[in-house]
Amino acid sequence: MTSEEYIDKLKTTQAFAKLSKLKKRKLMSFEKDGVYDFGNEILYKLCEQYPKHKSEAQIIAKTLFIGRVYAAALERTSKKKSPKEKRIDFYRLKVVPKIRALNLDKEFLPLRKFSTLSSSNISKVIWLHKFLLEGTKRLSNNKKHSFCSKYLHFHFRELFFLFDTRALRALMDLGIQARDAPEEYKVSVSKLKTSQFDKSYKTYVLRCIAAREIINLITGKTMLSPRHLDNILLHCFKNRRKKVN
Repeated sequence: MTSEEYIDKLKTTQAFAKLSKLKKRKLMSFEKDGVYDFGNEILYKLCEQYPKHKSEAQIIAKTLFIGRVYAAALERTSKKKSPKEKRIDFYRLKVVPKIRALNLDKEFLPLRKFSTLSSSNISKVIWLHKFLLEGTKRLSNNKKHSFCSKYLHFHFRELFFLFDTRALRALMDLGIQARDAPEEYKVSVSKLKTSQFDKSYKTYVLRCIAAREIINLITGKTMLSPRHLDNILLHCFKNRRKKVN
């Protein structure tokens, strides 16, 4: 499929029709997230200034702040905790040793040369999410899709989409499917073995890429950031709830 044919295909989608109603100016206005931008920038700067995973204090600060702020804390579990368990001890005694053992600095290194998500690095992005997901799942007896995507996002703001159930609901309501992503991304991802990806996040990423292509087409932007896309999807979710209520 040529690029022209792909664009023509996107224009026939349900998502293109729905998002077009928001108009270019409205979609562009979501690039900033108002009062939350200041807090997000603090988290971005925290990960930029302290990108490594050796210091106990730095690991606790990053995992605790990102998890708590984004309602994806590692200590949240389906099992009842002992009333004697102190959360700070959980981070110091469990999270820090686990994060250190994963040797994330080594795994992060190949992605540091990339400034945008592309078909050449998407496989590594999806694999790294799976790697962190598997490495942290025993900390709370379940998989932390949201925490892992957000933790990685704040270290690589242009490479990782923030996995969120509300954003996923918006993608589904818009009718955006993984198959709507550009062919080169789907080909790259198809080369991964089953053990190298988490199906939920892989599908989510492809859906986000498809959504970004549609919005780029409407707004004329060349590359919508993961943060900008997240703001748009959360707006769509909020509007959906208003209509339901």
